[in-house]
Amino acid sequence: MSNFQQPRNSLLPILSYTPPKLYTGKEWYIGFYAFDPAHWKFIVFMAYCRMGYQSPLKNIPFHLEQSSILDLLEWKDKIYDQKISDMLFELGRMQSSIHEFMKPEDKKRRIVLMDATGVVLQSDNIPLARKGYNSNMDFQLQSVLLYLYDALTLESVYYRMLAGNIREVSAMRNTIVTSGMEDCVYIADKGFFSRANVTELERMSMQYIIPLRRDNKLIPYEAIKEMEQGDNNYFNFSERFIFYADTRKMEKRKIELFLDGKLKEQEKTDYLSRIQSLPESFTKPKFNEKVQTMGTLAIMHNTALTPWDIYVEYKNRGETEQFFDHFKKHHRCCLLPYAEAGIA
Repeated sequence: MSNFQQPRNSLLPILSYTPPKLYTGKEWYIGFYAFDPAHWKFIVFMAYCRMGYQSPLKNIPFHLEQSSILDLLEWKDKIYDQKISDMLFELGRMQSSIHEFMKPEDKKRRIVLMDATGVVLQSDNIPLARKGYNSNMDFQLQSVLLYLYDALTLESVYYRMLAGNIREVSAMRNTIVTSGMEDCVYIADKGFFSRANVTELERMSMQYIIPLRRDNKLIPYEAIKEMEQGDNNYFNFSERFIFYADTRKMEKRKIELFLDGKLKEQEKTDYLSRIQSLPESFTKPKFNEKVQTMGTLAIMHNTALTPWDIYVEYKNRGETEQFFDHFKKHHRCCLLPYAEAGIA
């Protein structure tokens, strides 16, 4: 991990971060053709309509008629709504081909980011349709689209469609096993930490990197006092210096505590300004309680990675989540027809 590149600081460099693995030059379609000679043209023009126009199924024939893509693909059959629907269901049943296509060629050790997003469904006749958790807390019928990303390259490496009520650690582990990858490290978000989840990860012999909420009693905040006085306990990240405390070890588990001085000043300024604008919610006594933890990041892990590696790997998770949120928001990807077909 010593040759890990500095992370990128905006969405612009990562909008194209999922380069096709076999689709370059004149033979860009060879990957689809090799795995599915019967459907590769269908996959290509469906991707064109979805990515280019966010087109619902009923409008796909229109967009195809307005372009030359069918001529380029030498597609001869007539395209209409029912044919598209039938081909989607047919494609969705080809789970073995989908698995072989998505399975990473490189199975060596890697840091894995995971993104699970709920896909709201309108029909309870879909096998994966289950009432599940979402940010609105209305527990609608949904399926779960679960993606694995490589933290080093930020490329998507595997995905699965799961029932909408599945969020357990076991589903994550099963996805990694199904993908064929070996010796992965899982990076979680702050909402994931609980003793039960950590214990379950350890029971399954999984390596993990899990950020802790700032009010967690396990965080050794007393180390902050001496953190900036150390000889070599800092590194350069994104044009600023990050300090870190000595690793706190608890049997198999370790806790790294980081201090970002620039972030600390930003958080102090933000809180103090809110005292003026929202005095009913923000007060100076509360500021005094929080100021010690401002600008800090605490991470629990069970790996042999250095503090610098841990910090950079976790920060890259944020970039991946930003990309995925941007993709869903700005492309307005209606995944419903594809979820119903089982292929997302």
